[in-house]
Amino acid sequence: MTHRVSRMLLLGSVVVLFAVAPASAQSLSDRGKRMLPKLFASAVSAATHSTVLVKCDLKTVALGTIVSADGYILTKGSELRGEISVETWDGLAFDAVKVGYHKGTDLALLKVPAVGLTPVKFANAKSIEVGNWVAATGINPDPVAVGIISATPRRLYGSEAIIENLNKGYLGIGLADADADDGVVIREVMPGAAAAKAGLKRDDVIRELSGTLIKNRGNLLELLETYRPGDVVNVRVRRGEEELS
Repeated sequence: MTHRVSRMLLLGSVVVLFAVAPASAQSLSDRGKRMLPKLFASAVSAATHSTVLVKCDLKTVALGTIVSADGYILTKGSELRGEISVETWDGLAFDAVKVGYHKGTDLALLKVPAVGLTPVKFANAKSIEVGNWVAATGINPDPVAVGIISATPRRLYGSEAIIENLNKGYLGIGLADADADDGVVIREVMPGAAAAKAGLKRDDVIRELSGTLIKNRGNLLELLETYRPGDVVNVRVRRGEEELS
């Protein structure tokens, strides 16, 4: 059964954040909200030179932060697939390779063949105070977002520490493990989702996804993390005594 996984949300990004000045008021008019980013243009200009666009197969998927002059860049790891390249604020473009990944923070380290880049200057997190303004940079003069710090840096636990990739593949099914690690049982099919359009039904057992054997629910969910909205996947299922694909 060949179908496309559904869209959930757009891209995420790694951005540079920094404190500017304590906020004296948090209520702004609509016009003020539109004008606010422009007020931070001069403050973010230096950090803009340390920010890149990250592209996969020539499509922008995230922002990246230059961490060394000889071409090392941090970015959001779960968005990286296909041919990776980056574009700097002054229009330079480089092919990139992923040289490291930390799943716990979803951070990937890229390397580009460049020298003389402008690395970001990290600040001491202990200097951050609640109520300070922060701005997130892109590669253009105006920041991509402006906000106010509501909590100081702290260790996260439980559900707070889970980094959900909201741009992953989504079939639209409820799942339960089959017996003896022999696939995943579909307990629910969401109307209108990709699985329903492909003809999957309740009590079907997913045995294989695009050539990879599925043992259990965790195995399937981890594999779906590697797909993006619009990707075509082939699902092999057992329905009663039949094997369908």
